[in-house]
Formats: sequence, structure tokens, C-alpha cells
Amino acid sequence: MEQNWNKKVLIFTASTGQGHNAVAESLRVELKKEGYQVCVMEPIKEKSEQLGKMVDDGYRVLATKIPFVYSGLYKISNLERLDNTMNRVLVELMDKTMLEIIETYEPALIITTHPLLVKPISDLIEEGIIKSKFLSVITDFQAHQAYFCDHVDGYIVGCEHTKANLTERGIDEAKIYVYGIPIRRDFTNVKYVKQSDKFTVLIMGGSMGVRGMKKAFKQLLKINQPIKIMAVCASNENLKESLTEIKEQYEGECELEVYGFVQNINKLMAAADVIVTKPGGLTVTEALNMKVPMIIPYYIPGQEEENTEIMSRAGVAIKTETKDTVAVIKTLLNQPGILEYMRANIEKMTANYSIDNTISLCIQLIQSYNEQE
Repeated sequence: MEQNWNKKVLIFTASTGQGHNAVAESLRVELKKEGYQVCVMEPIKEKSEQLGKMVDDGYRVLATKIPFVYSGLYKISNLERLDNTMNRVLVELMDKTMLEIIETYEPALIITTHPLLVKPISDLIEEGIIKSKFLSVITDFQAHQAYFCDHVDGYIVGCEHTKANLTERGIDEAKIYVYGIPIRRDFTNVKYVKQSDKFTVLIMGGSMGVRGMKKAFKQLLKINQPIKIMAVCASNENLKESLTEIKEQYEGECELEVYGFVQNINKLMAAADVIVTKPGGLTVTEALNMKVPMIIPYYIPGQEEENTEIMSRAGVAIKTETKDTVAVIKTLLNQPGILEYMRANIEKMTANYSIDNTISLCIQLIQSYNEQE
């Protein structure tokens, strides 16, 4: 009988940063391995290519050029009293496009990796228009107001704090799974192994290479000790050129490596004692899976500010000012027990992380859909 079952999975995502799309791609790869038909769609771009570009460009400009504006918009959108109004606008904008995609594909399971796509799906289920099972992946560690919907069959979250956040807002605990934000298998089940005689610092700035990274890089050069510094500038070519110029003029004791966009960030993480980074949900999850402690001197206000607070309270990251980064590194050099303590905390936080369990949950939901049809 199973061979006649609906094995279609539809994943909705959005390009506000690369994290949401990366999670969608990880799930697509893993589900395809299990024999499921998977389609990844960006409904905002399907609605209008121009609208999609405006959203992508708008996020990038707000987050990197005028973060205080982005922070204000994020906080306003996260206010419960404004939730219904804002979601009505979104549903009216997106419901027809999303419904057309769903009716064309006819999935057994719908997965969302972006908070603003949850309510439209929940409403379609409530109205009885669609019967697909629905899984929401929360891609940060503090749940945005938009995630709180009645007709979600399961939530995948990154830590116990997120689970508590959901249950406090009335979400059934039985629907919440602390399996970790789904990422590429390259980052999973990796133990920390020292690969160099030199203390190694990996400095990152997310997919856009935030401006604060240059200041942190220059600060680290003041350490005057024989450490290794690896800087990954991602898609920010101007930042890469600037750091390369600094490297070429540098005459101190540090060993320096500057990269642009890389495919092997997992290997660079494996070589690092500590990561200096902005705390995007995906980057944090990758670091946690690689068991590498974090130093966070810069972040985009909003969800990354929340991620910073959660990680620092959990003892897996150190929040600091950019100007104090050298002092933090020197402390870690002189007191290696701090890093061991942080790695132990990471082990506790990631104890239940499992991409396999996430895929098993997806399969269970697909089976449940087929049994009820």
C-alpha cells in the first residue's frame, strides 16, 4: 500500500539572509535521500520577482547599513497586539500565491523555514482549504510572534530556551522537538580536535560579511602573540580586499589567512579554538554542532541580539565589545579551562541534536497524512 502514498514535500522559504534557504536546502537533500519528492519555493518571489528583489535588497540594506531601523521594525512586528493586523496584510498579499503552489504540487507535508510564512499556511488549514501536515522550523533561538499559530503539527527548535518560549505562549509541548536547526550533515556529529600548535581564531561575519568584522580583525592584530587568525568575508568582496591589504602590510607575529566565499567552512571551524562571529541562527548552529565556543562582538539588532543573549547565558558564547576582543582572547589563552567549560556546555545544549530525528519526524507526518486520506 505504501507505494501509492503521497510522498511529496513542499518547503516554503524566503531570502532574508541565507539561513532560511540553507535550512530548506538541507531538508531537501535529506528527504530526497529517503525517496521523497521535494520542492523548495520562495512564495514572495513567486508572487513577484520585483517584490522578491525588494525584500532581499531591503533586508540587506536595513541589516547592514541602518541596523537601528531594522531593529525597530523587528520589535514592532514582534508585538502581540500588532500581530493580527500585520498578518492579515501578509495573508492578503501571499495567500493566493501560496495556495496556487500548494494546489499545483499537492504535498503531504508542508515545511516553512521563515516566520512570516507560518500564518498563511495555518489559516488555510483552519479554513479547511488544505489538509497537508505542517512543520515549522524556527531558525533562531527566540521565537518571533509570527510563529505562534494553532495549526502547526510540529516545531523544530534549536534549544530548550526556544521550547520554553513556545510553551509559555500556549504551544503544546508535545509538538516541540529540540532536534537543532537542520543544517548540512557536514557539520553534524563532529568532535573538537586540536589541529594546530597555534591558538586559532576564526573570524566571520555571516553571508554578507558585516562591517564590524573589519574592526574586530584589526583589533585582533594587536594581540602580539603567535596565534593564527582566519578571516572569512563571504560575499563581501570589498571587505575581502580591505582585509587582504591589511594582511599584506602586517608585520606582527600572527599568522593570517583571508578568504572570500568558501564551501568548506566546516573544515575551518574544525581547525579553530574559538570563533569570533555575528550570531545568525545558522552560524550559531554550525558552531554548536562543531563544538566550537563563540565570541560575539557584533550582531544585527533584532533576532541576532536575542541569539547573543541566549548563547551567553548558556555559557557557550562570550558577548563582548569589539574593542575588548583582544582582552577576551588573551584571557582564553591564559585560562584554557574556560574553553573547556564552554565546550562542555555546548555538549549539553546539543545532546538531542539530530538531523536524522528531524527527517524521521517528517516521515511520521507524511505517514499520518496518508493514513487519514
